[in-house]
Amino acid sequence: MANIIFITSKYMPSPDANGICVAQIIKQLQREGHHLICICTQEGTQRKYEVCEGVEIYRVEKPFYANQLEKQRYSIKKNLYMQVLTFLRRIRSFILLPIFPNTEPCRARKIYRLVESIIKEKPIHCVIGVFRPFEGVAVALKIKKIYPDIICGGYYLDIMKGATISKLFPQRMYFKLCDKRELKIYNSLDFVLMAEAGKKIYKFPYFKKVEKKIRYINFPVFRDIGEETHQKIAFDEEYYNIVYAGYLDINYRNPAFFFNVIKIVCTKGYKIRLHLYGKNNCNDLINHYCRDNPDIFHYYGTVDSNKAKSAILSADAVLNISNKTDNIVPSKVFELCSSCKPIINVVTNPNDASLQYFALYPSVCFINEYNENTEKEAKKLISFLADNKNCDICFDEIEPLYYSSTPKATTSIINEYLNKDNGV
Repeated sequence: MANIIFITSKYMPSPDANGICVAQIIKQLQREGHHLICICTQEGTQRKYEVCEGVEIYRVEKPFYANQLEKQRYSIKKNLYMQVLTFLRRIRSFILLPIFPNTEPCRARKIYRLVESIIKEKPIHCVIGVFRPFEGVAVALKIKKIYPDIICGGYYLDIMKGATISKLFPQRMYFKLCDKRELKIYNSLDFVLMAEAGKKIYKFPYFKKVEKKIRYINFPVFRDIGEETHQKIAFDEEYYNIVYAGYLDINYRNPAFFFNVIKIVCTKGYKIRLHLYGKNNCNDLINHYCRDNPDIFHYYGTVDSNKAKSAILSADAVLNISNKTDNIVPSKVFELCSSCKPIINVVTNPNDASLQYFALYPSVCFINEYNENTEKEAKKLISFLADNKNCDICFDEIEPLYYSSTPKATTSIINEYLNKDNGV
């Protein structure tokens, strides 16, 4: 049995996307006999330390700017206060360029001291820093330097070059800086777990020196969620109930096109209800459709993950609205595939990296928003609904298609490095 520390962002009971992935890895490692410790972000009145489901959880408060940004995230309008903070943040980022990408050195030091105190209490065999943010990786690097016998890895659920950067910083210069620093970072770690989308970047000769350390995986959220405890939601069976659970954004994940497709389908006599769960920054748009079409659109706001899972498992079909970006594959893609429900995928970008995974799924309807033809896509949806009502998809049949997205695919790599250590 190994004692393993994960350093991530928001973890249980209110995890973000990274926290959900880490939680699945932790559960699998527990099944395999390991003891897990998770250092994460403290939210609100959460305890600084507790043991939950056998996992020791330590929480460290988030940086001031991140806290303010979170409060403003779901607002379209940025107030003067945030504009000033953002300006000061950019100046600070330029000052910290010598230690880039460690943009929060103070928080990284706090986490390092916490990890060191844990090491003095019990033997630690492995430390894994989750990116993003970078503090976890920064701590793993320092632990490796001070305690070379501890296996240290980076878990990259995001790509550094995918960050939004200031227009004052030339993109080419930023990319070169990323390459230079990442080469050094990866060379210093024992291993790097990298999302498969990163192959387009790290297969170039520049990274040949560290290519053996980079192990490609997918988000570890593909599992049989039908076996997990949930309470069935009694949707009106007179309607074809479609569920969307996740974040909506007016700029890069806008639901307006699909809303109009649904309206067209309903005018042709089909009874459909679209149930929306989650945060958004397009409340006016959603409220407009809910107010004008109360029988079609239902918005429930933010709910806990169990409620969202229950809604998905009670639906006739689930909805995905893809990002406009090329290289990002959200973890949500694999969660939807593990639902064993028919999937409606709204494609806003024909080069979307998620398409290859949806294409493997036995029951999926691609609504091509980029064609800007609501009538054509409405006919496609009508045909799909007719052919896939009460569609029965067997998890065991699709599991081999998404093995790289199972928790076990990732933990097998971690165990490979643990087994090299004679102390485990």
